[in-house]
Amino acid sequence: ANINVVSEEEVTSSVQLMDILGRTKLIIGLHPDQAAGEIAEAALALKIPFALVPCCVYTETFPNRKLKNGKRVTSHATLVKWLEEK
Repeated sequence: ANINVVSEEEVTSSVQLMDILGRTKLIIGLHPDQAAGEIAEAALALKIPFALVPCCVYTETFPNRKLKNGKRVTSHATLVKWLEEK
């Protein structure tokens, strides 16, 4: 299999980014910190399969992260549930 790993430093234009995303088969977020939600949203919008290994919850940074039942995301378990609900 041909696997290309692209770091953010290598992307220098929106044209290049769109080219990369057009060839992307899987998005992986390992310990993505605050980007976990955005990775899921981007992958879903682009219809690209994704895998996340979330870490920190950042409850104070993201006070509007809420489960469908209205409960705030305050633990790793609720963060995973919130990501699943996307």
